[in-house]
Amino acid sequence: MVDGEWRKISPNASFIVTATDYISDLQRKTLDLLYQPIIGQTAYALVNILWRMESDNEKFQIKNNFELLSLLNIDLSEFYDARVKLEGAGLLKTYVQATDSLNNIYVYKLFSPLDVKEFFKDDLLSITLLQMIGEKQYYDLGTKLIKKVYSSNDLKDISKNFFRRFCR
Repeated sequence: MVDGEWRKISPNASFIVTATDYISDLQRKTLDLLYQPIIGQTAYALVNILWRMESDNEKFQIKNNFELLSLLNIDLSEFYDARVKLEGAGLLKTYVQATDSLNNIYVYKLFSPLDVKEFFKDDLLSITLLQMIGEKQYYDLGTKLIKKVYSSNDLKDISKNFFRRFCR
């Protein structure tokens, strides 16, 4: 648990999920293989539930924190800890809107995972991953996930251009 801040969250508080973009299959693979060892299982499950809720949510439906706690089978302190891990990894930002009632409305804004190359260029994320999984697995992931490109330095490009042919 990060701090006592979780005590300010009510299970009855409402939330809305939004995202900056859609998450692709490749980004999900990055989330699975690179982020999950860093954020842990609970935060990983939380971000996946939030992405599913966001994709099903066309009209920014207001949901209840209790629903998340129930789906994850966790308490408020575990929920808060998972949320903070997602925020620290750059996958989530949390906003709050004060209301007239006792409970605030939270807005959970999801951010797509970095692509593989950007992830490995990020010092904090890549070093944390290295510490979590060890050198061998880190190297194996890097060689498996970073696309190898055939060198075209000694090749002559003889491709035809569609627009030059038809636009004369």
